[in-house]
Amino acid sequence: MKKLFLFAIISLMTIGAFAGSSNPKANELFNKGKEKLKDHSRVEAKGLFTEAIELDPNFVEAYYERALIAKHFKEIDAALVDFEKVASRESQLRVPAHLEIGKIKLDKKDYEASIESFDEIIKLDDKNIDALMLRGQSKIKIGQVKEALKDFEAVLAIDKNHVDALFYTGLVNSELSLYKEAVVIFDQVIEKDKRHADAYFYRAYSHYEMVVEAHEKHKREHLLQAEADYTKALALDPQLEEAYFDRGEVRMALKHYVDAIADFKSAIEIKPNDLEAHYQKAICNYHYGYEEKAFNEFKSILVMDSTYANAHFMIGLYLYETQEFDEAESEFTKLMTMESEHADAHYYRGLARIELGIFEGACEDLRRAEEMGLSVEKTVYHAAKCD
Repeated sequence: MKKLFLFAIISLMTIGAFAGSSNPKANELFNKGKEKLKDHSRVEAKGLFTEAIELDPNFVEAYYERALIAKHFKEIDAALVDFEKVASRESQLRVPAHLEIGKIKLDKKDYEASIESFDEIIKLDDKNIDALMLRGQSKIKIGQVKEALKDFEAVLAIDKNHVDALFYTGLVNSELSLYKEAVVIFDQVIEKDKRHADAYFYRAYSHYEMVVEAHEKHKREHLLQAEADYTKALALDPQLEEAYFDRGEVRMALKHYVDAIADFKSAIEIKPNDLEAHYQKAICNYHYGYEEKAFNEFKSILVMDSTYANAHFMIGLYLYETQEFDEAESEFTKLMTMESEHADAHYYRGLARIELGIFEGACEDLRRAEEMGLSVEKTVYHAAKCD
């Protein structure tokens, strides 16, 4: 089951009133720059803000506006320099500058640094929802999920109807394997926003994970709910490749192999190099009775990645079942050069060796498989002449 964490889109903070420069000419240039922004003439505006800064190197508002333009044009390093100048000075723009710095660090995946920026904001304003949300997301990325939960709960203490905070609270509960609690929270998110594709996706994921813990009679209910939620998520976001993949796994568990194959095909159309999707599609064909087709698909996977161990195993299994014992023994041996502790490979190589009369090697494989947790019947040991 694939899993991923999505960032909520956080709106820009409202900046404070314009304080201005002590240099009248610098103010005039700044105001002209603001007028150019109204016409979306960002290049000209940037030049005017630069001229204002040259006249007044302490003009924080001009640095801030120039930084926003640099960010728009993806001149990230230049934007960061200007935002840091603003953040280092006492002004009403200090907090929004720290917020922008934190966002840039977050985009660069420098999560520790982004947390430091959001910390600075929260020291100045412990009820700053944007900073709390973004700090929580950064903490998730470095595995501090319990600490992240405190940030999202702090947001909900300020605004109990904050949908993004509710969503991330559910996400953290799911990450902590509290799937039942997560489902309850995602229910609340969907009640507030019936078009929240990510909430449907993660509620589906939580239901799927609950199958493991559920009583046998409830397993199917969780699977059907997961299937329905993934379907809703895809209706809202048809390009959500993970939802096709995960719904395919759910449908496999329901033994709806034809529908599962269709899902894995859709996942592959979006992400052609997703080897897991190729593999699961082949497994569906194998279980549905198209063993030869699956066999060729497993071989195609190895063309894309010769080290894909599961494909090697399934090729070996197919060769064993079609009584091509010599080729099967060779395939399992190849697999074990990559994964020496593959219990099933040892077991089936042992069976293949029995058929080939390689009894000593067969006994060694069967004993190794049993040491790794597989149950080997006495009749098999007898056939291998291990008695």
